[in-house]
Amino acid sequence: MNYVMKEGETPKENILPTSFAMTQFHICFLYQTNMTVVSMISQQIVYSYNPQNQSKELTLREIQMDQKRKQLVVYCPKEKIMLANLKGEDSEAWKYYLHKGMIKDAMNSKTINPAQKANVAGIYADDKFQTGRFLKAAQLYAKSSQRFETVCMKLLSVDKPECLQEYLVQLLENRIPPFYKFTPTPDKQNPSME
Repeated sequence: MNYVMKEGETPKENILPTSFAMTQFHICFLYQTNMTVVSMISQQIVYSYNPQNQSKELTLREIQMDQKRKQLVVYCPKEKIMLANLKGEDSEAWKYYLHKGMIKDAMNSKTINPAQKANVAGIYADDKFQTGRFLKAAQLYAKSSQRFETVCMKLLSVDKPECLQEYLVQLLENRIPPFYKFTPTPDKQNPSME
């Protein structure tokens, strides 16, 4: 990743920052007149701050990550001037992972909701299907929001009945609440069941 600074409309690359800090998903480059935040996943600038828009004398000196409070702290020559709270930093990470083709990471993201996860599972299943991993695709299709008929036809088209069977079994296991699942118990009156 190149150093980047965005003071106006056009970002400037390869300008050495005076300080930088890293979070789980971002790199913050600090310059005397600017702080630029870049997503490590998308490599895009997600935030830019120019303190001289507020005060011409204000220069930025240092940035530090406070791990205990999960905050970025930016200092001027005389005082601490800004705190950036990092709560929710990863809320959109799954989208960046998906955009970069990191489907498994998107699927395993901690902040993805069930509907989004079902959508990503369908994308992941399609990927596995296209690479010939039909059994894994069947398992993922069962977690996806793709139409039942579409998935069945797709799995039938490759002439792999065990994949269709896996899809149907997984689909049933995912949909039936645990208290409805049948577990055979030995029948006391019929010794042949024991």
